[in-house]
Order: sequence, then C-alpha cells, then structure tokens
Amino acid sequence: MYLATALSRRLGWPIEALTYSAKDPPSMRGVIQHAWVVEPKSGLVIDLYGVRARKDVLDEYGGDPEDVERMSEAVLRQRLGESVAQFEPLVAEADRVVDEFLLPKITRRKSR
Repeated sequence: MYLATALSRRLGWPIEALTYSAKDPPSMRGVIQHAWVVEPKSGLVIDLYGVRARKDVLDEYGGDPEDVERMSEAVLRQRLGESVAQFEPLVAEADRVVDEFLLPKITRRKSR
C-alpha cells in the first residue's frame, strides 16, 4: 500500500487495490489485500513484485476484477485505518525503496 502510494506520487499514476469481497467473511469485506499503480497507457501494474498484468495479480491473490477498486491516497489511508502521522513515515520508507532499487533499474533499462 505504501509503495503504491509512493509510486503514485512519483509517477502520477492511479492506485488500484484488491479488496476482500462478498464471498469473504463479513468482517473482511472491503479490507485491502494488495495495492498497486496502473500505467495509464498499457494498463500494466507495478507493485512490489514488478511490472505485470492485472490478471496475474488477481490470479496470485485469488481475486476477481469486480473486487478491484481505483482509490485515492486518502481513501487508501482511511481503509488502512491509519492517521496521516502513521501513514506518512511508511510512505517515506517506500519512497526510499523507489530511489534505491526501482529508479536505478529503470535508468539502466533506458540506457541500453
């Protein structure tokens, strides 16, 4: 969730999240299982496992397309039940991961 937020801020791409649905226990419905950003042109997603198709994410988590929600950062934070003070340090950590691990890979690919 935090990496998706950091990437969304960096790239301006929308956040999507897979939530538990009506087929899950009532206490779990609407709870976020996994979040990612979507590259607007291709529809590919980037999450902590890399770049892949949304279908691959759904297959991995056993989710259905109707359980995917596009959500704002504020809604994501609210669904996690976190205050801004709790959320922001974790997004800052994710942002460091983007700088240290993701951007160097992107830069290397572009230089090839």
